[in-house]
Amino acid sequence: MSPIPPSTVPPEVDTTPPTVAISTQVPEKPGALVLTATAADSNGITKVEFYRDGTLIATDVDAPYATSFKATQLDNGEAVFSIKAYDSSGNIGQTSTTQSINIHSLYEGVWEYDIAPGEIIGFSGTLVFDDEKTEDGRTFAVGRYGKVQGKSFVAQGLAQLGEIRERNNLEMNMAYGINYQENFVNAKNIVLKLDTSNRLYFAGDGTLDEKFVQTSNRSAFLFFRQVSKAVPKNDIIEED
Repeated sequence: MSPIPPSTVPPEVDTTPPTVAISTQVPEKPGALVLTATAADSNGITKVEFYRDGTLIATDVDAPYATSFKATQLDNGEAVFSIKAYDSSGNIGQTSTTQSINIHSLYEGVWEYDIAPGEIIGFSGTLVFDDEKTEDGRTFAVGRYGKVQGKSFVAQGLAQLGEIRERNNLEMNMAYGINYQENFVNAKNIVLKLDTSNRLYFAGDGTLDEKFVQTSNRSAFLFFRQVSKAVPKNDIIEED
């Protein structure tokens, strides 16, 4: 029997999927959650897809294969992260891992405040701390306060609470605007206490920026209290 001519020999079909593995790096504070994939195949890898709970979140075509996103308290709970690696023949290698996310930050949650700047009409509002920063050994909470209406002004912007400028000296700062263009409210040498409901609060003297009063650093009485440790899903900053 004559051998089959080479031109008529059926080509070998590649049906072997890539070998894959996935690893995760989950922060304890708000920050980057990193997904890393390893994928190998004799015919090469064309792309790797990353999924969270079945939803595609990123695609990487170059090794090393990785992606990341900022994880916050809103991501807390269990999440299933998976990858799909494709070879040049269209074969898919996939795997997944279930990851517990438990992120917290300094003084996190919703705070309410009241400010009484002398004869100027007082005002109150809400702020949320959902992040923290560490600089030169100093740690402070970072968040936002919502729109407040004063006698002749409207303000909203970023807020900080903690060792903002000095170690072992708690300070509260509310800025006019979301980029800290100017100070709005400031209090130094804060002593945090617990009320009868075990909620953090402080009450004492502070200052208002001259943008809203005729005298620079106008004295004001400040009261801040943590009403919930949960970070809300909705942003309290109102867009104009």
